[in-house]
Formats: sequence, structure tokens, C-alpha cells
Amino acid sequence: STAALGDVLTNQAEISVALDPIPDNNIATANVTVANGQPDLFVGTNPNPVDPVAGGTMLWYIDYGNNGPVASGNVVMTMTLPANTTVVEWWSEGLYNLWEEQAGPPDPLVLNVESIPGMWRDRITVRLALDAALAPDTQLVNSVEISTAQDSDPSNNDDSYLWSRVGQDRADISVNKTLNWGTFVPGGEVSYFVYVNNLGNVPSDVTLTDIIPVGATLDSSWLVVLPSRQPFPPDSVSASEAIWDLGTMLPGESIQIEVRILVDITATPGGPVFNCAEVSISGGDSRPANDRSCHSQIVEDTGPNLQVEKDCWWDDTDVIQCQVSFRNLGTTVLENLVFTDVLPEQTSFANDWWHYFWEDITLNYNATTNELVWEIAELQQAWSSQLNYRVAVDPAIAGDQGLVFENTVSAPVAGDVSPGDNQATGTAFTGPDLYATKRLSGGTVGPGERLTFTIEFGNRNVWPWGSDPNFNVRVIDTLPPGVTYVSSTTPTDPTVTGQQLVWQFPALPALTSQQFQVVVDLPAELPTGTLLVNQVEIEGLSPVDIEYNLANNVFNLPLSGEFFRLYLPMIFQNTMP
Repeated sequence: STAALGDVLTNQAEISVALDPIPDNNIATANVTVANGQPDLFVGTNPNPVDPVAGGTMLWYIDYGNNGPVASGNVVMTMTLPANTTVVEWWSEGLYNLWEEQAGPPDPLVLNVESIPGMWRDRITVRLALDAALAPDTQLVNSVEISTAQDSDPSNNDDSYLWSRVGQDRADISVNKTLNWGTFVPGGEVSYFVYVNNLGNVPSDVTLTDIIPVGATLDSSWLVVLPSRQPFPPDSVSASEAIWDLGTMLPGESIQIEVRILVDITATPGGPVFNCAEVSISGGDSRPANDRSCHSQIVEDTGPNLQVEKDCWWDDTDVIQCQVSFRNLGTTVLENLVFTDVLPEQTSFANDWWHYFWEDITLNYNATTNELVWEIAELQQAWSSQLNYRVAVDPAIAGDQGLVFENTVSAPVAGDVSPGDNQATGTAFTGPDLYATKRLSGGTVGPGERLTFTIEFGNRNVWPWGSDPNFNVRVIDTLPPGVTYVSSTTPTDPTVTGQQLVWQFPALPALTSQQFQVVVDLPAELPTGTLLVNQVEIEGLSPVDIEYNLANNVFNLPLSGEFFRLYLPMIFQNTMP
């Protein structure tokens, strides 16, 4: 090659077919910059669920990639499985089919690939089956290692997950509805994505219901199985709802469905399009709060209408990744769009960005003002896409806890009928984000009644911000006066001091949650209208962990009931002896 350092090489792919109704997306290009250096492979692993049951299955995610500027040579990945487990199947999330299996159980799972490109990442998912004889609370340790010649930083080439243990049966199905694209005007068409996930540790038979908004009709629905999709009509449909029988979903399994609706031509601008999705399972869900998800958008007048959304998360202790989603929700073609993103203090552009838009996007980075500026020539009606980029954190503070990084992207549009969503802010913070909640899951509030509460706790921050693995976390449940503790489903009993119950649990990795039940007796004397306030709190015991968000460490659950008492009247009658 005659290319010099810094040269940009463009690769173009084109596909064609006769009578293609949308030829605009038949060409794709990719740019790479000629660089030198060494590869820098990395790998990490985590489970789903963290508490699988004996005789069931679980997923292990292996996130890997190359942070270096150049491609690697031959790569070997070795996964040492937890004891008493076997591989059911494995696949690449990116569907690239790069890897070949070199060895498998009962030996470690060994995969091989000829090369991993520079500045590239992917995920391999492995489904394991657990031996039915495994005892509850058995530790499940998974280790993974990746290697190649001339790796610039071998310190991030292996990872082990130590916190997974065999648990008790726990059903938990969730649903999440998001906007895909649409034209929010009378007579417009709107597309949503509905994501259904089995977050529990047992298989569940799932029913999905989409509640069709008032003044709208169901147009079509599709099952999304990347890289394609297929028609997926509901099993039953009426004017108000569409219902799908999704069958049995395994632990960790996810289903993505696209649902399209038509806004009534007589809809009044200013009114909402409120669309909800609900999931249900037989036998009860351990966390019903995530069984319903809704999206609301206002019907607007005709005219330009750009919507921008932003999300940020951590790729490592020194790298933040952000995604900017943009949609044309209006009735006009948007031209010469300019997106400006001012990066947070003590960060800089990592010279790594990409997009999935079928049109060209240009980027200019101003290092003096620390601004990223993207330009898009045209965004037609109902078009939507995303762009992604990475930010490097100042090495002097990388890894420090209790920090927060916020930055806003803005794309003003002249005459926008809804200018409030022309900008969006993404936030990433360091350190764990411990939380605790409590809900009444059994019994009826009344004098002398026995109640069951479900306590949920966990860590809501993303990898790599788990709590300190060398220290436990403490959950404190404070019962109202007069309420008596009976039992809990935890492996060990709590320390009871007055009305306070205290448990200690192992460290909480990123994006994990646990649940247990507490049984109590209410006092026999409970005056009408008495307010019972239950409080649960979580705290980490590590002296080095710093939480940015402490608001969700304490949760108060007030309970009250109208108690009825039966009074038998006593009649006195004077009689002569």
C-alpha cells in the first residue's frame, strides 16, 4: 500500500435489485485512518442471571475488543467454566461469525480468530446448563482470558466473576417500549420497539399486550431478529389492544418486536399519543413494577420537528461512550443539520466515533473549545438513526469515585414545532449506585394480620463500577413500632435490635439486583387509620467506595388500612329478684 500515516481510506459497499422502492439506503461507506502502534485487547465477563437455579440455565456475557489503533494478529480466548456446568450454545452479538471453537467441555471453552480490528468491540454470549444437584448458595466462578502477540497492555487481558451463586426460583419478566420513528401529526404513522426480557432465573410463559392509543389503530407488527425481521401479527387484536403469546422464555432471553400504529386523521394537535405495553406470566412475577412500559408523545401541527435523545455509559474507568439518537418526527425534510456537543471538563475526544446512518455525517472536533460538531445534509420525514462516540477521561482523575460527567448535545432547527427536544443531556458517574426498595407482597393490613414484604436491593451503575469486592454491603430494615419480625428467606437470619433488622451481603457487581422476603406480624391492637411506615436502607461497608447518588439508598413504604371492629351491644334490663 502507498497510504501514509494519517491518510483516510474509504471502503464502499453497494447492493442493488430491480424495482427497489427505497434505493437511498443501498450504499454504505466506512472510513479508516492509517495508523501505527500496537493492539490492546481487553475482556470482561458477567452473568445473567446472577442467581441461576440448579437444573436451569444461565447466560455468561464476554465483552471483548481492541482498544489499540491497529488490528491484532491471531487471538485465542479461553473461558474456564464454573464447576458442574456445561455449554448449551454460544454466539456473537454482532453476528460476525469471526470465531472458531478449538476446544470445549469438559476442558475450557477455547475460541480462536485470525485478527481483531483496531478500535473495535463485540460480545460473545454463552448459555450454560447447571447440574440439578447443585446446592443453593454454591459459588459459580467464571474466568476468561484473551491473548495475542505484541499486546500493549496485558493487564486487561483476563477477568473473573466471583459473585454468582445458585439461588432460589425467581420469576421476573420485564418490558420496555421505546420510540423507533414516526410522524406525530394527524394521519401520521408511528413505529415503536417493544423489548421483552426474562430477568428471572426460571423459564416463564409470557403474554405481551400492547394497549392501542385512543384515536389510533394498529398497522403492523414485526419480530426483529438481527440482521433481519419478519411479520409477527398478534394472536388476537381488538380496537383497544393487541395480544401476543410469546411462549416460553429462558432466563436471560430477550425478544424485540416492532409495533406500528396509525394516528387518526381527525386527531387534534396538542393531544397525546399514549402507548403502553404490558407483560404477564402465570404463577406471579417477583417484580411487577417492570411489567408495564409506556411512551407518550404530543400530536403536533405540520412543520419541522427534530427530536434528539442522548445516553452515556462507561466503557472502562477512563472511557465514556455516548450515543446520540435523532429523529425527524415532522412533515418536512430537515436540511443542513448541525449537532454541537460540548464535552465535560477534564475529558477529551478519544478520536473514536461511528454511526449507522445511510447518509454521510461529517465531524469536526475543536480541541480548544472541546466541542464535537456533526453535520448532516438531509434528514427526510420519519428518518431516524444514531451516532456514537467515545470520550477519554483525564488520567489524573481516571478511576476516582464520586465524579459526575454531564454534557449536552443541541441541534436547533428554525421553525421547529416542538423545539424543547432539540437538545439532550447524557450523564455518567463513577462509583457504585446502591439502591433498596420494599413492597407489600402478601397479606392484608389489619389488626393481628401476618404480612410478607419483598425487599429488593442492588447496584444500578454500569460496569466497571461494582462495589468494592473486598467488603460486604449492609441492608437495614426498620419495622414500625409494634410490628414483630417472624422470618426471612435470606441464607442467614438478620441481627435484630429492637425494630431494626440488619443483614450483610457480598459485594454488588454493576447492574445487579437481589430480592428476599420478610414476614412480620402486625399488633393485635391497631387503631383505625394508623399509618405504618416501613423503611429499608442499604450502605456499602467499603472505606473507599464513594456514591454520587445517595437518594435511592433509603426507601420508605407507608401502609395504612381502614380497620373494622365488630361490637356486640349489651342490653341491661332491670328485673326484680
